[in-house]
Amino acid sequence: MATCPGTPRPSAQDVQDYIDKRDMVFGLGGNAELSPRPSPRNPSRGVPTPDRTYRSLFQQPAIDVQLAHTEHDWYDFLFQPAKLLEHTRALLADPTSTPTAHDVLTELLKKVKNPATAYSNTNPTEPSARHNMLLCLAALVVLQLKFDLADIEATVPTQLQSLLLDGLVEYATNPRVLRLHEVEHISIDEASVLRARWQLRIAVKKMHISPLTLVGKLPLSDNTKPPPDEVEQLNGISLPSMQHVLDDLDRLVASMTSRPLLQHLAFNDMGVYHFHKKQFAPALQYFTKARETTEAVAPALAGYIQACEAVLGTNLGATDHAFQGAWDRKEYSTLLALLQAETHKKAANEPVALSPTLQSSLEAQVLQALPLTRDAELEMLQQVYLVLLVHRTLRSSILSAGKAAVCQYHRVPGLGKHRAFLVAHIQSVLAACPDAALRTLLDVASTEAPAPEDERPSTKRQRIAYAALAAPQDAGSAVHQLWARGAYAALRDPQNEHSSPVVAAVAALMEYTSQPPSDFGVKRAIALLEGVVAAMKEAKQSAAVAELPIPALDALISLCAGLLQRAYAMNLCEYRISYDLVPYSDLAIMLAFGPNDAGGAMDPVQSMKLAQSDVVKLHQLVLTTLLSRSPREPRWHVAMADVCVNPIVLQKLSSVGDYKTALRHYLAAASLATNFFAFGTVDLIDQSSLVRLSHCLVKLGAHVPAAVLYQCFQQDEVVYGLRMLQLSPQTHDAAFFQYFWELPFLEMLVHVHATAKQGTPSHVQLLTQLLQCPELNASNPVSSRDEMKHRILRSYFRELCRVYLVQDL
Repeated sequence: MATCPGTPRPSAQDVQDYIDKRDMVFGLGGNAELSPRPSPRNPSRGVPTPDRTYRSLFQQPAIDVQLAHTEHDWYDFLFQPAKLLEHTRALLADPTSTPTAHDVLTELLKKVKNPATAYSNTNPTEPSARHNMLLCLAALVVLQLKFDLADIEATVPTQLQSLLLDGLVEYATNPRVLRLHEVEHISIDEASVLRARWQLRIAVKKMHISPLTLVGKLPLSDNTKPPPDEVEQLNGISLPSMQHVLDDLDRLVASMTSRPLLQHLAFNDMGVYHFHKKQFAPALQYFTKARETTEAVAPALAGYIQACEAVLGTNLGATDHAFQGAWDRKEYSTLLALLQAETHKKAANEPVALSPTLQSSLEAQVLQALPLTRDAELEMLQQVYLVLLVHRTLRSSILSAGKAAVCQYHRVPGLGKHRAFLVAHIQSVLAACPDAALRTLLDVASTEAPAPEDERPSTKRQRIAYAALAAPQDAGSAVHQLWARGAYAALRDPQNEHSSPVVAAVAALMEYTSQPPSDFGVKRAIALLEGVVAAMKEAKQSAAVAELPIPALDALISLCAGLLQRAYAMNLCEYRISYDLVPYSDLAIMLAFGPNDAGGAMDPVQSMKLAQSDVVKLHQLVLTTLLSRSPREPRWHVAMADVCVNPIVLQKLSSVGDYKTALRHYLAAASLATNFFAFGTVDLIDQSSLVRLSHCLVKLGAHVPAAVLYQCFQQDEVVYGLRMLQLSPQTHDAAFFQYFWELPFLEMLVHVHATAKQGTPSHVQLLTQLLQCPELNASNPVSSRDEMKHRILRSYFRELCRVYLVQDL
């Protein structure tokens, strides 16, 4: 029994008394039968003293039990090469035997990593003999177990893999250091190739994971989410120049013609590295070499090759060169003639020369070139796009090919002026092949109402976006056909059996607003709007407005919004108006800020007979209808969000905004406008909407996400974002720290959590790691910083959608 130094050794009777007391339980009187005997897993409890008082467990005499073996005895055999070799053979026969390969390699490499044993005492720059011995022992385990690089990455922790690969090179250089016979060997070239392949893989992993971009990136292993310390492990690995690694690997692999498997793996890793660096030409060369060194091509390798060929355009067939050559030479008239001939061949069931791959590539290139071209070249490109659209529709086998063609037709503005060309081309194709999808596209193109030539481009885009969509309960009816053709006179005719007072009033309004902007008059527009409201009150049915076409609803809500804004600006409005006119069409701006009619003594708002409450009700009804009819239009989500933040109520009444609903609508609008944030976010979303989005986050207590947006504003507004970070530090969400790329925000967070009473030390540690991230270096190129900014914003908005939008659906 061990005792503390300086204390007298207890007598045998004292020890026996201690043992007798251990048989009692923690209670009055005690009962030895109800208490198990003390053991390491069931320690003794406190024992009451004879005076019936409890005594704490810490007041009991300490009895030390000697361990059967010392703490480190279990891995002492690791340092004996003969015993280690015997254990590796047992592991090779039964991988589940203990200690496992993971335990053995981890223990050996941890001993290597100890700085006290890394270098010799005589020469501090030279590794010690113990250091080299441990590296060689770890290499021996890997070779005996016949591990490849994938097994090493799955078994050994990331921060220890570098030592293991160095050990393989050391063991290959001096194989007799362990003085063992009948063991596996590895050549110096093979070990060097293995280490170079590992360095390339680590470089690829570093490209896809960092403290700023951890969420949403590729996992480093089979786990769906990497462990939090994986970033620190990768940042702690120092790699040589990748160009030197690639040069050495090229030199080594070239001399291994007798090892095709090793060449295949090396070429594949080099190709993956170049692929992730977006260097597709060298990546394709290495992938091609990897395919030549194996008989069975893996699906991943085939996918990489197809991706590189698609980017470089080298996967063209022999018959595609004529089309690609005409596009490269910008001979759009020649390309148009070739595409028309191909479409007629397809309609006649003749062999076609245009491959689907090149067809998709040409469509993408045309869409990219359309915003950059002008005049005659633009018209030729638009016709090329229309012919490609007809060709794709003819080759499509899906049931909704007609609807898809209509959507693609309305996707590009300005195609309406080529309607005659499109109709003639479709009719010539239908003469040889009666296709239902093309018939649908022909019906839309032939019945679309032409827009005035002097109409503003923005208004034109807003009106043609949903011109071909039918009302929910009125599709295919005579009224819908009249709306589609723009036959407003027939709709206003009281003798028309398909018309109604509401339809007639709205038709008169649409006919007036379709005129050139120079003929627009505020008084006349308000009078026509009064007629619509009067017809609605007479009909006493809201369904009459809900069944109107989308362009009519757009005009109605824009006029209502502009009228309320005009009245509020003149201090004549009974309601509190705080929404923005950005989501509405040009009619709202013209009515809100247009001049008085010539010769008018007073403003038309002062003399109107329309009740403002009716305008507010009509605005809310039309906005709700537009959201249900056009849920993928960002403008209506923004308009609804503005109304939720600042409700339209009487000025004498107080109001409380619905910030949760407003935030959801803002996020939905941003997601729809940017294709789920695949395109630019701040470039496509106006600053006023971003400010209101940040305001909603502050009202919901999310101060850190709200401050992230202020990095995108002007320098004089950054101070407001910094003040937000000082509010309620105890509620800060650390998950949003990674979305800051401006150093003042990170420094403010460090200051707040390091000095405030409610600060969190773990947050300070995380923020310190973010400040040390190389991506935030001010000396980085401007292009790299811009790319990092857009990548962070994309991840930030997607995280907001996950937290506030997806969970409520």
